[in-house]
Amino acid sequence: MKRKLHTNALSFVLAGTIALTPIAANFAIAPHTAHAATDVTANIVAYHDAIYKKLTTSDIADIKAAYSKVDKVDFSKVLGASSVTKIDGKTSSKGTAVAIAKDLAKLQYQTNSKDFKAALEKFRTDHKDHFTKIFDGKLSVDQAILLFADFENRLQNKLVQSFIKKDNSSFNEIVKAAANEAAKAKGVDGLFSQKLGVSLDTLLTIKLNAEKETDPAKSASAGLSSGLIRSNGGDIYGSSSLYAGSSASYTFKVAILGDFTKTVTWKTTNSDIATFSGNKLTAKKAGKVKVQAYYLNMPIITKDVTITVKDTVAPAPPTVNPFDNRDKVISGKAEPNSYITVKRGSTTVAKGYASSGGTFALKIDRQKGGTILTLTAKDKAGNTSKPKTYKVLDKYTAAPTVYSVDNNDKVIKGKAAEGHSYITVKYGKTTIAKGYTSSSGSFSLKMKTQKAGTVLKVYAKDKAGNTSVAKTVTVLDKIAPAKPKVYSIDSNDKVIKGKAEKGATITIKKGSKVLATGKVSSKGNFSIKIKAQKKGTVLYVTAKDKAKNVSSKTKVVVKAAK
Repeated sequence: MKRKLHTNALSFVLAGTIALTPIAANFAIAPHTAHAATDVTANIVAYHDAIYKKLTTSDIADIKAAYSKVDKVDFSKVLGASSVTKIDGKTSSKGTAVAIAKDLAKLQYQTNSKDFKAALEKFRTDHKDHFTKIFDGKLSVDQAILLFADFENRLQNKLVQSFIKKDNSSFNEIVKAAANEAAKAKGVDGLFSQKLGVSLDTLLTIKLNAEKETDPAKSASAGLSSGLIRSNGGDIYGSSSLYAGSSASYTFKVAILGDFTKTVTWKTTNSDIATFSGNKLTAKKAGKVKVQAYYLNMPIITKDVTITVKDTVAPAPPTVNPFDNRDKVISGKAEPNSYITVKRGSTTVAKGYASSGGTFALKIDRQKGGTILTLTAKDKAGNTSKPKTYKVLDKYTAAPTVYSVDNNDKVIKGKAAEGHSYITVKYGKTTIAKGYTSSSGSFSLKMKTQKAGTVLKVYAKDKAGNTSVAKTVTVLDKIAPAKPKVYSIDSNDKVIKGKAEKGATITIKKGSKVLATGKVSSKGNFSIKIKAQKKGTVLYVTAKDKAKNVSSKTKVVVKAAK
């Protein structure tokens, strides 16, 4: 079962961490206690589950990589011919020694409690009889588990003492001492030598030799070790994302027990990417690297760190495609995906991103020719380019606005889009007025009166020499026609005749009552039917032209019939 952290917590964590390399860590349960088989399995699974839950993706990948190499190991060579012969001979089954060694290795490299439990149960089932035969009934599978647990407990104490005292004992020396003490305490001193021809510490050395092939860089062991430390509140503290050229301090801590930064040795898995000086990490170039805390030349906890190269170089200023005062889109090239800002003075008139190909096309209101625009590009890292100034090309001037003109006017007025433009007014090919606008663009030019219906064309030419399209204006008819000439009429007449402006409409009234209306012919004559009127009746006749101008009244008095 998982031990609680107390004054011996450092002992538990450090010893358990280092012991994950030899076989003992796979049977990490409390020593000196009798256990039923089911209890043994449950305790071991619970112990490992806490570790597995703290594994990182990188840890899991390293452990699985080691697992994938187990089947490729020549365990006959690792165990030695003598050990293989003795074990296989004891069980009367060729391949038993290799099978036990291989299953133990696979048991070590698990990454979740479900698979670990299944592998452990299979090991105990498959090799129960093998252990009994190998050791002549003096050591069962479950007794072996307890033996290894006692070994681990002793290993813990020795490692901690070494860690605290810094006595420079080698890992192998500590393992041998702990193994021999455990064997004596369990009453199996010399059992391995008697039955296998090798000592207990030699078996552990054999296992380490196998791990040189499955986990040469100790990455898998470091992954399991890291999970164990994290499950008990410890970790390597420091940023997991750094910029090249920066440095960070990493601290190794185990919960409630203080800072062990200076007790361990600090390394990285790739010195080309990052290196340590003490516990100060210097990032050299972009890449991914593991930060490792070593003890007794073994990585006991790791941390994944990503190094990126911080972009401190400003992008080049944007380039601008030809842009004039007609355009509503400003385009050009800049650093791919950079943010383009276009300003007129302090006012932002356009903004947006360049494409992944480095082109941009931004909507913008029309700008006056000669306007100075300032463009900048800002990259993803926040670096802003030097400003690029661009003078809007003057390639266009708009047609002027012309106020209404009628056949009474001797002045034509209006306004051009640009100040100091030159205005030309034409009738056909004949120029009838010309002159400059004011600084604000307004103009007032003298001309002769024009007939109603005359079509005039007005042009504006700016200082850049751009001539606008023509603004056409039709001269309005504001002059009333002459009053009609009406021939005499007597009391017998049922037609009233006369002359008036061609095409005009004649209206005949008696008082306010309209008696008749009619059109003037193209020759200027009219003849309009009316009812015979009494002698002395006064009629009024008016003419209204097409522009709806109405003439003065012509008074007609009905005479007596002859």
